[in-house]
Amino acid sequence: MEDQAMQDIKDRFDILSTDMKSRPTVNPHETVDTIFKMLEGYANEHALDTDASRNTGTKRDTPGVETFFWHLWGRTLSDLGRCESDHDQETNEDVERTIDFLKALQTLPPGKHVWTIWGEDVDVNSLPLLGAGVRDANNGPFYYTGPNDEEIARPEVQNTLAGAGTGGCSDEPVTISLRRRKEWLGLQALIAKFLSKAGLKEYTLHGIWAARDGLEDWPTDPPRIITAQPSGGPPSGEDTPGYRALMVEGAATWLRFAAPQLYECSEIWGPDGNSEWKRNAGAPGRGGARWKGVDGMDPEKKRWTLWKDVLREVIAWYDKEASEGRGKNWKVKESALKALDAMAAAEGK
Repeated sequence: MEDQAMQDIKDRFDILSTDMKSRPTVNPHETVDTIFKMLEGYANEHALDTDASRNTGTKRDTPGVETFFWHLWGRTLSDLGRCESDHDQETNEDVERTIDFLKALQTLPPGKHVWTIWGEDVDVNSLPLLGAGVRDANNGPFYYTGPNDEEIARPEVQNTLAGAGTGGCSDEPVTISLRRRKEWLGLQALIAKFLSKAGLKEYTLHGIWAARDGLEDWPTDPPRIITAQPSGGPPSGEDTPGYRALMVEGAATWLRFAAPQLYECSEIWGPDGNSEWKRNAGAPGRGGARWKGVDGMDPEKKRWTLWKDVLREVIAWYDKEASEGRGKNWKVKESALKALDAMAAAEGK
């Protein structure tokens, strides 16, 4: 019964998603009304549901609401991968429509739409479960499923990951890689705009994670671009140049859309730089291999400067590869240059 209920809500979001995609323009307030009608109907259908896993010491969750919002955000984030362009996120209408939808939710009167989720009362203004959904999606392009190391090392997959197109290939590893590339860059653009356009400062940390993965973990001796299937055992997929280039593009996307906010940030998320940080809270702002400073953004802007230095290294690496006939149409240099321009503009404000 539970599996059928989840499939039902997925089917409803499929219909809504297709309808939204077909429209040349979308009114975000009308979208909010549509979502609320769907939610009301779904919650009424599940009003008598019981939760065997519920802690009897907590307030009972509003039946159906957690499932509804989890699948709403899941479908929203998945739809980011259906854009035509796989690198120029300025043209991703799903990103812009999602931002408009969130802004419409934020303008609703406080206290008018409140549900109990995970034992706590949650107002729609707080965008229920969005943070959890984004965190789940932001684990990595192939965190849950994707090509194996041998498949990722194929030149066709490498080119696809790096934005050079599929080369006419349509087998599963290539098509999955193209989809994941679009979803990943769309996700980074969306989260960056959470910060820069919707004022959701709690997502700043995701920008640091993008820069950590893409720039601070960029190898000091980057590998040559793969032009033939490697003999012997393949390298780890995450160590291949196509994957590393995609991570750089993710960081560059953040810097293109939220450079001023990242530049102005001086927050610390960890014990290195914050003596009052709770010992059991981890260090989410920690650095990658190249950053040994504070767990966050230092006021001296040394971490920011490191990011610029690595972007220049990436450009030099790509120029060398291209001069030797490798990496045709890879997008990493273009993305890095745009990021540097955005960073310079942020510094000049």
